[in-house]
Amino acid sequence: MAFEGNTWYTYLIYSLIVTIAIVGNSLVLYIYFTKPRYLKHSYNVFICNLAVTDTITAIFLIFSRYLYLPSPPPGFSAKDAYCRVIWSAWLPFTLGYVSIYTCLALTVERWLAVNRPHLYLTLQAKQAVKAVVGVWLVGILVNITTLFRAKYNKEKDECMWTTLAVGNDELPWVDFTLQSIVPFATMIILYSHIIYTLYRLKFVVGQQNHPVKKVTGMALAASLALIVGWLPSRISFLLSKFGYVDPNSLLHFCLIMLAFMNISINPFLYGIYCSQFREDYKSICLGVVKRLSWIQPSEAKARDIEMQGRVNKGMIDPNDETVITIKRSSLGSKIGYKVGR
Repeated sequence: MAFEGNTWYTYLIYSLIVTIAIVGNSLVLYIYFTKPRYLKHSYNVFICNLAVTDTITAIFLIFSRYLYLPSPPPGFSAKDAYCRVIWSAWLPFTLGYVSIYTCLALTVERWLAVNRPHLYLTLQAKQAVKAVVGVWLVGILVNITTLFRAKYNKEKDECMWTTLAVGNDELPWVDFTLQSIVPFATMIILYSHIIYTLYRLKFVVGQQNHPVKKVTGMALAASLALIVGWLPSRISFLLSKFGYVDPNSLLHFCLIMLAFMNISINPFLYGIYCSQFREDYKSICLGVVKRLSWIQPSEAKARDIEMQGRVNKGMIDPNDETVITIKRSSLGSKIGYKVGR
């Protein structure tokens, strides 16, 4: 089903966002799966949750009005649920708010690490896991009104937006405050305090590769990317509720695209700001290359065995000065053979 506002290039860009997000965040999750000791640190718990959320967001973004919107199921109740959850894009946006509040939790964790180090040392990974559960609950609650704004119109046999029976003019402001103003303002204030504290303690943590600086820089980059990506679309969404912006306009679609672009950026930020992630990425890529290069020698070895078999069966007479020359790569692997005199 097509959706008004989409064009061939919005489909292309969304497809690229989804592909990069799934590949990149799967790489991050693979690192955490193979090296669970990383999750002993609270900040890694939040980064892992970001990777999980971004991966799920990418999957649900495929089956949304921005890419491929599946046909509604039969039955009034099923169609109504489809309109409220799938057609309205409630799932990817809710997961976006989970990411926002995950970054807020990571910001608080970094603030404690820099400004309250004695308290920070008492924190454990299991407390971060509890915070993640709370983040998911908050992310769902701040977008709960969307479920009541969409419904199935039985007469027209289509999904449609509807006004809320109570607080239709007030709730958009409440949503905007909880979805954007509160988390973004808190992040900006806390990171400003963190930067000020690090500047004051530059003789203590002055080294560029100091662990506190590295992790805080990575968290700051992820949070800034989130704010830059999501804030314009949330302002546009608020204005659309009062008729100032067409929700089906190309501008609104591009701003939403900018917001979801964040799910594909985070894995790159981890590699840029964290040397450990760079080493892990490099190790995984070298492992893949090594596995692929292992295929060629085994094929060459099979050909060598075949040639030896032909000599043994008398198909090639070794006494008539036939020479079998084995070709090798620069690394010494057998990659072929040549028969001559």
